[in-house]
Amino acid sequence: MQVTILKNCGEIACLRKNDMSLRKIEIKEMVAFSLNQLMELVGDVANYPDFLPWVKAAKIWDMDEDKSSFSAQLLIGYKAFRATFSTKVTIDTQNQTVRTHLIEDGKSARGIFSRPLKSLDCKWAFSPNENGTEIHLVIELEFADMMLAKLVGNNLHKASARIMNAFIEEAKKRYH
Repeated sequence: MQVTILKNCGEIACLRKNDMSLRKIEIKEMVAFSLNQLMELVGDVANYPDFLPWVKAAKIWDMDEDKSSFSAQLLIGYKAFRATFSTKVTIDTQNQTVRTHLIEDGKSARGIFSRPLKSLDCKWAFSPNENGTEIHLVIELEFADMMLAKLVGNNLHKASARIMNAFIEEAKKRYH
């Protein structure tokens, strides 16, 4: 698995050179599963608590009839830490992608990390070939809290790899 964490070099990051809250993560992985299986798995946000580390609960609403677009709220937890955030999820079978971006929904919990992220854009792209499917995951995020950015940022490489591995292990359970 190739995991790359890049400091975002956008205009905001350049203005705050010591700001560790802006991150870009890229993961590429070749797996022996079909495009359809992987898109189904990544789009199955309601079941993330069953297999993703740190996801304690998921709530789905505003789902289109064809299930290609919906809103989702995740409760993330690690030890005493708890935070929620909501995203808009778009499953594009024609372009073989699943995209999520952070939304304001008024449903988030209150507390010290009630809004852990300022921004989140995530793109799963799938490229089938004779060996299976290549996954290319790009996550661009900005933490809302500097303390949280330092705490999570120091372990982002390991956390990203662990999340990708959780998806692969779940694919093995579902499809093998």
